[in-house]
Amino acid sequence: MGDRDKYGRELTRAISDPHSGKIIVGKVTAPNDNFQSNLVGVGSTPAARIGLRVDIEGVVVKAPYTNSQGSYVYIMEHGGDAGDAFPLYAGDTVSIHAALLGDVHVLIPVTGDVINYMAMVKAE
Repeated sequence: MGDRDKYGRELTRAISDPHSGKIIVGKVTAPNDNFQSNLVGVGSTPAARIGLRVDIEGVVVKAPYTNSQGSYVYIMEHGGDAGDAFPLYAGDTVSIHAALLGDVHVLIPVTGDVINYMAMVKAE
């Protein structure tokens, strides 16, 4: 198995020893329309806030099927807008190489819609 293998439509990275790192899971729920935050800011699950200064290998972000139909959530740079962002429709998933969870920002246009994520903490 190579470092990158095709699984469905997404490229995945093989982790040599999944027990050498820790997995952080969390979600961000929009408390109001046009909500912007990073993955560990306001609206995130309390356990996820530990990720702000934790080195990670990367993160997988999913827009659950329960999000508003016909609406997107967006992955973007801090200070960006939907025009410069990566859209996720309900049920879509994207993998992102990021060093810190706090570096990944989201725009959630509809109150109550959610972004779920899972990150692998960098092994020491």
